[in-house]
Amino acid sequence: EDAKTMLMFMKIYEHIETRFKGINPYQKISLLKEILDDSESRKRICEAMTTYDFSLEKKRHNYIQ
Repeated sequence: EDAKTMLMFMKIYEHIETRFKGINPYQKISLLKEILDDSESRKRICEAMTTYDFSLEKKRHNYIQ
């Protein structure tokens, strides 16, 4: 579960990075905190993570290495 939670944080951060170009790391973390503090956003993210296929992520990671 800890690994899945960490992956969730990383995926959200990655999405912020691609969507909001030019903001610094502190702003990205602040935006991440705002997203997770909002109960509706947090609910949607958790629902998405429960249906996320982690085997695809593992295959992608193995392909990159």
